[in-house]
Amino acid sequence: MIKDGTGTGSNVTRKSDDDEESESRVGALVRQVPVWARWMLVPIVVAILMSLGPTMPERVGTAIAEINEFPHTYAAADIGAAIGTWITARVDWMTVNFAGAFELFDDTVEAGITRVNTLLLAVPWPAAVLLLAIIGWRVVSWRMGVFTALAAGAILAIGMWDNTMLTVTLIIISLSTALIIAIPLGIFAAEYRPIEPVTRWAMDTMQTLPSMVYLVPALAVFGLGNVAGVIATVVFVIPPAFKFVYLGIRGVPRESVEAAESFGASWFQVLIEVKIPLALPSIMGGVSQATMASLAIIIVASLVGAKGLGDIVERSLNWLDSGTAMLAGFAIVIVAVVIDRIAEALARRRYRKMGMDDSGALLT
Repeated sequence: MIKDGTGTGSNVTRKSDDDEESESRVGALVRQVPVWARWMLVPIVVAILMSLGPTMPERVGTAIAEINEFPHTYAAADIGAAIGTWITARVDWMTVNFAGAFELFDDTVEAGITRVNTLLLAVPWPAAVLLLAIIGWRVVSWRMGVFTALAAGAILAIGMWDNTMLTVTLIIISLSTALIIAIPLGIFAAEYRPIEPVTRWAMDTMQTLPSMVYLVPALAVFGLGNVAGVIATVVFVIPPAFKFVYLGIRGVPRESVEAAESFGASWFQVLIEVKIPLALPSIMGGVSQATMASLAIIIVASLVGAKGLGDIVERSLNWLDSGTAMLAGFAIVIVAVVIDRIAEALARRRYRKMGMDDSGALLT
């Protein structure tokens, strides 16, 4: 660079150095911003452009206005109506073409519900209270035994015994069915990678859909009654149980698997003797979550004719009978607490037999 006598060249050099230094500082600051935050600028810019539509040239402003109005147009409504009509047509087609199979299934499940409920009610109430107290005492503690006896006595005293037994029946059938499906499916998805994306997407969809959505197709196929409630409960309960099983199997330390394989264990032996036992804390957590979810949805299922405590709550809502609704809610809470405490105690016992602490972690 040619310098003149006034020192202009040195000033220019100093300014260019300062500019490069400031640019490097700006670049360093930009690089410190997380990538996701940089991408957030894209929708922000789009939102600003869409809001500036009226101030833009006529043709561009008209296009932006049409884009903004699309969700409120008949075209968007027609798309939604077409999809809904297609789904309804598929459900109607299944209802007509598989009516015999659905009727047989409905009769089988209804017969199972009737038999289990009859068996529960056949036990004289003093014997039932004593049995529950003994289970609470031997599985958890003597305090739990006393609490269980008092809780059962309270349900008897408020006249909710028969409805509680029916609710317990529906939970037993729906929960056992959901676990029979969810546990093997979770193990299979964790072991067989190609189906993992499909199963996880399906479970995420099932878990995200509102519970009321399950009731509509169940009602359309099976009609009003306990069976529709059981089906909706099974579909609602499978995802949480599946996810806990899947994460438990995938979370087994690789070192444990490699140690078993080094001793010549087959894939099945590794699964049964290593992975499932180490994943048991997560599996039991899934069972607990599924139990609570089944209690929640079986009450909502009263809207499609499921009986029991949920039916009492639903009728109380129609008549604005707050007292009866609170009594039914009290019975529901008692059932949930007893089931949760007993399941938790059984899990802790299993942990100790496997050399784990109460949280399911291996003891050193």
